[in-house]
Amino acid sequence: MKISPARTVTGEVKLSGDKSISHRAAIFAALAEGNTVIENFSRSEDCTATLECLIKMDVSISREGNRVKITGVGKSGLKKPAMALDCGNSGTTMRLLAGVLAGQVFESELFGDESLSKRPMERIAIPLREMGAIVETADGKPPIRIAGKNPLAAINYSLPVASAQLKSAILLAGLNCDGITRVYDPVSAEPVSSSRNHSELMFSYLGAEIAENVSESGGEFSYDVSIDGNSRLTAKDLWVPSDISSSAFFIVAASMLKGSDVTIGNVGLNPTRAAFINELNNFGAKITFRNARTVNNEKIADLRVEYSEALLSRSEP
Repeated sequence: MKISPARTVTGEVKLSGDKSISHRAAIFAALAEGNTVIENFSRSEDCTATLECLIKMDVSISREGNRVKITGVGKSGLKKPAMALDCGNSGTTMRLLAGVLAGQVFESELFGDESLSKRPMERIAIPLREMGAIVETADGKPPIRIAGKNPLAAINYSLPVASAQLKSAILLAGLNCDGITRVYDPVSAEPVSSSRNHSELMFSYLGAEIAENVSESGGEFSYDVSIDGNSRLTAKDLWVPSDISSSAFFIVAASMLKGSDVTIGNVGLNPTRAAFINELNNFGAKITFRNARTVNNEKIADLRVEYSEALLSRSEP
């Protein structure tokens, strides 16, 4: 096999749905009341693991390509799985479902492959225990065994590190709390969450009573988000933006290869993840936004990326 380097990149690029948003779309749809159709769902093994875990808890799910149909069971309607839930290699699946299972009145177990079994999970267990669930780990690692409780106790919790997965797990548990649960991000230099806020946007879109707050002191920003345990999720169809992380390869290639001109469709431009595009433009890249719009609270646009001699000259030693 002979591999030749590309001399130019042109045309239109269609990318798979964003993995982070796909995980959340599936879980939130399962906890909602009503039927949801998710378009452009990620084809990744990680997101498939999330679907399989939900099916084992008696959620009705059908899938055709990148379209997924889910019949929600409500926030407290999951059924005890007959076996342990296999999260594969997906830390997102394990951590988010731990938050969900903390508020279900049955015992469950989450496990993963050899790689996932080495990842830290005690950081997830600590706040869930504080809320009243019984959570056991294997020396801080998977498997995670959970005896859920409903209602859980609402808490105020400061994240030790910026982690969208940890924040989301606490908020998902907060759906089944008696009262308001509040999560504080670490301070940041920017007036946005220091971790991805896809969960907050989706909670709001589906009707949860959720509130975000940003305050400034001495040039640093503090962010917190709260959710009311009385919230219920109302099913709505969801459309998953194209994965901005995957778009980075095409953006860099088109910017650096002479004569390149690429359009990447439907890219998610969530402010907590898209800063690198603005930075590239500041350095001379030619990235323009077309058809900018908001879909289920997520900002998206088609990106046109052209070769930039100015950017290339800035990158040379």
